[in-house]
Amino acid sequence: MNEKTAFITGTSTGIGAATAELLCSKGWKVYGTVRKISDAKDLTSKYNDRFEAVVYDVRDVESLPALTEKIMLDLGDKGLDLLVNNAGIAVAGPLEEISNDDFEMQLDVNVKAVFRITNAFIPALIKNGHSNIINIGSISGLFTSPFLGAYSISKFAVESMSDTYRRELLPFGVDVFCLEPGPIITPIWKKTANAFDKFAHSRYAPFLPKIADLSKKSVKKAKPVSEVIAVIDQIIQQKANKPRYVIAANKLFYNFFRHLLPDRFIDRQIKKKIYS
Repeated sequence: MNEKTAFITGTSTGIGAATAELLCSKGWKVYGTVRKISDAKDLTSKYNDRFEAVVYDVRDVESLPALTEKIMLDLGDKGLDLLVNNAGIAVAGPLEEISNDDFEMQLDVNVKAVFRITNAFIPALIKNGHSNIINIGSISGLFTSPFLGAYSISKFAVESMSDTYRRELLPFGVDVFCLEPGPIITPIWKKTANAFDKFAHSRYAPFLPKIADLSKKSVKKAKPVSEVIAVIDQIIQQKANKPRYVIAANKLFYNFFRHLLPDRFIDRQIKKKIYS
């Protein structure tokens, strides 16, 4: 039986690290990107020859061709069985106040990098006749919350990109899945804990306490990363049929009610919760 192979972006922590652990435990060969050499050493020692750390920033356009060529040479005639576009960031704040540089960074990491990396590995994915791409989207790609607009814009783009690749790669045996987690218990919460502080002197300052309170309530409803990994496990076992999976406490709203409720009704509910 041929060894299965995967390339995963953002494997230092969270969903990426848990996905690498799942695949390595099943005997896969995993190439995983990290941004720190220390993370590379830790992960390599943890999984031995099952995991090969790739020190790479997904924003690095120039080194991507050399990286892709090296991995494809390693793969040889085997090709790639799975690509997981997991790396991502969340730029929070009112759109009016977000700098051009921060907005560009949000799109570069969450959208452009997915486009570049997917295109780079499509030839390797096609080689096997049947392979999968998993894009880690978000419920923010289904529903836009105020003060998370830049992040939502990027994740809406990932939704569309997933549909595009899935339909364009139909003749080549490459299936594409988009996972849409709500809040997940990962270190990202620590990174974004004080994200709104820099807007304390803006016109939106009066609303920030309520936004912070809603964020805390979301954290309390956060799902364990194991629920995301369970879906990924279904996909690699070829037991998943749906192209997208919502993984959130209020799954029914995102799967059903958001399509039925008028936008103005939702606007009024947001106004009551945040602006009144």
